[in-house]
Amino acid sequence: MNFEELIKFAVEQGASDIHLQSGSPPQVRIAGLIRNVAGADVDADALRQFAASLAPPAMAEDLDAALVRGARFSRNVEGLGRFRCSLYRQRGQPGLVLHQIPSRIPTFAELNLPPVLQEIAQARRGITIVTGPSNSGKSSTLAAIVDQISETSYAKVVTIEDPIEAIYPRKKALVTQQEIGADVGSISQGIEQAMAQDADVIVAGEVRDVATVRALLHAAETGHQVLATMSNPTAVLALERLISLMPVEEKRLVAAQLAEVVVAVLAQKLAATKDGKRRAAVEVLRGGQYAARCILESRWADLTSYLGSRQSGMQQLEQHLLELYQAGVISGTEAMKQATNPEVVAEGLRVMKRAAAG
Repeated sequence: MNFEELIKFAVEQGASDIHLQSGSPPQVRIAGLIRNVAGADVDADALRQFAASLAPPAMAEDLDAALVRGARFSRNVEGLGRFRCSLYRQRGQPGLVLHQIPSRIPTFAELNLPPVLQEIAQARRGITIVTGPSNSGKSSTLAAIVDQISETSYAKVVTIEDPIEAIYPRKKALVTQQEIGADVGSISQGIEQAMAQDADVIVAGEVRDVATVRALLHAAETGHQVLATMSNPTAVLALERLISLMPVEEKRLVAAQLAEVVVAVLAQKLAATKDGKRRAAVEVLRGGQYAARCILESRWADLTSYLGSRQSGMQQLEQHLLELYQAGVISGTEAMKQATNPEVVAEGLRVMKRAAAG
């Protein structure tokens, strides 16, 4: 099997991901759906050789260990683009997933993101979180924010990634990109080092542990602009999760710190459009006095309701889904499918239909 030809085909078809698993035919993800590619099953030895040719030398030398630990790395494939590669093993055989990284960082407008992100990106201190499930476009949104900062600010930006994905072009900002394992030991270590390196903006990877939360809050409290990602489906759940990660004796302190420094939380999903593409549906929560009180007092239901007020560009995910439906971008079925609270969308659809009926 010619893997380069397969990658070329996938890129031409607009695939976001390529799945290579020994003993199975190649598969690609297009518009969010996994599709089979005609051809022979992937050969295990051939896949091992291809994976080793892509992997960094140290990883290729002990490919079995890399497969077992699910190693990840990024790689430019000449003439085809840049990919985030994820190794794995199943039933004792190798597997590889290649996720396409856009060759050019898209703008807010190209991603159809809410205009308020322009304002959020210009925050000079505090934490902005981008959250959502896998394949929700988080990486693209975060890259667009960083690129916007680089284009408009004379600042030092330090990214801590696992692995490095988008490569930021030179603009006004000085951008330093560090990879976990190659340049720094961990996200928390990278954040501490970035503060010592005169960073203005610190872009962390996925928030998963106590050490990372502590480092993020410390950086924000000391005047840095901090960007991070999470995997929670809503903005409010992301804030709850940050606090719940901490030991009981620290929860109240962390809630107070978070209430003080949170700038915004963006929660997004990618909804299938009527023309076979995908469009980001985004929930926007912004910090402020009322949000701070809700965080301090764990009034999560009130904070969710506050999102729906539309103040300062805020919006609930369901509100954006209904807007996309009303604009003819997505179907009512898709709006219901992507909603965190489908009953809210269902009621909105009923109201629209009654209004249309006159």
